[in-house]
Amino acid sequence: MVDGGVEILEMPEISGFLEMLKAHAGEDAAQGQWGFYPGAKGEILTKEMAEAVPGTQKWIGRKVYDANALVEMYVKLEKEGTAGERMRFQYEEWCYGHIGEVLEEMVQLPGGAVFRVNEDGQFEDVAYLYRKCGDGLLDWEIFVCSDPKDGLCIRKLDESFNRWGLISMVLRYDLKGPMEEGLTPLPEGTPCASVGSSVLNFRQRPDEKLITSLPNGTVVELTGVTEGNWTQVKLGDITGFVYSKFLVR
Repeated sequence: MVDGGVEILEMPEISGFLEMLKAHAGEDAAQGQWGFYPGAKGEILTKEMAEAVPGTQKWIGRKVYDANALVEMYVKLEKEGTAGERMRFQYEEWCYGHIGEVLEEMVQLPGGAVFRVNEDGQFEDVAYLYRKCGDGLLDWEIFVCSDPKDGLCIRKLDESFNRWGLISMVLRYDLKGPMEEGLTPLPEGTPCASVGSSVLNFRQRPDEKLITSLPNGTVVELTGVTEGNWTQVKLGDITGFVYSKFLVR
């Protein structure tokens, strides 16, 4: 087991996170819709709280969250700071090794996070991929919780979101992706490992752009080379680096 690999199986599963959001999203939510309130982390909204934030009165007596708190609550890792600071932490720490600033290069997987960052580099919003709604790369429905009027709801992804990440440092992506085509079995005795998350970014170098994403169970050849938290592997004729935490021997 590669260093850190054991912890993967102890993480909450992304499928459970999505099921929770679905149960509380929209006016017809099966278990009652959750509302939005700035900085809220699951409190029951009181009249006094609502008076401080116009437009939130409709959520009095219901649980309220901001978008980042949905993850914090699910993984039981509450973070302090402003909403923007907590979103940045999610992007830089909880999505470490699985992030990008080009939405077209986003890993196409339910439970991925999409962020809105302004020209000053300030994080303004985060939402979560739910399900495909078309053939285009960006044809996704997302879970959003950033407007007092709408609360936790489902809507289509739009171009205002300009960064993406997989929350793979605190959630286990147990959803299976299609296996890469054209892979051949490794020779007997070859040191190898398999991907222990449903996807794993495969980069030419740790700090260079994504080559592809490896679905759960993909077997790769180990070269024995590591750089910090990254391990060099071979996938067919291609050599690149993957984040070590998600390799299982």
